[in-house]
Amino acid sequence: NNKRGMAWALIGWGWHQCLLGNLDEAEALIARASDCFEQDAHRLWGMVMVDNIRAEIACSRGNFMTARQLIDTAIDGAEKCQSIMFQTRNWVTLARIFADNGDKHTALIWLEKAIAHHATWADIRDRALQLQNEWLVMLARA
Repeated sequence: NNKRGMAWALIGWGWHQCLLGNLDEAEALIARASDCFEQDAHRLWGMVMVDNIRAEIACSRGNFMTARQLIDTAIDGAEKCQSIMFQTRNWVTLARIFADNGDKHTALIWLEKAIAHHATWADIRDRALQLQNEWLVMLARA
């Protein structure tokens, strides 16, 4: 399905823009991706990623309540999809929300869960380990 393929490409491009700090561009791309999905099983999978990236954007902007609502929706969607890969990514995002909102202890718990449950996906594992190291250093200095 070309529309579905376009949606996944937009998700990838949006995630890349988010990582680069281009939040407005990321948000626009994610909105387009959301609009491209059809009402089928793939929509739920795609919306898990859409909500995850929207949570990352909200967190980057300091909108922690919105970020938490979005990641809770993504976590629920990943459970319905039974996707440990998406769920692990959600746990890393949830950890970031806790950390950026000042609760590094809870953040570390979620990172450890992500690392323990899915250490084989290198990009997720590497990001989780990097954040874990940064937060442990911050906690040691506190």
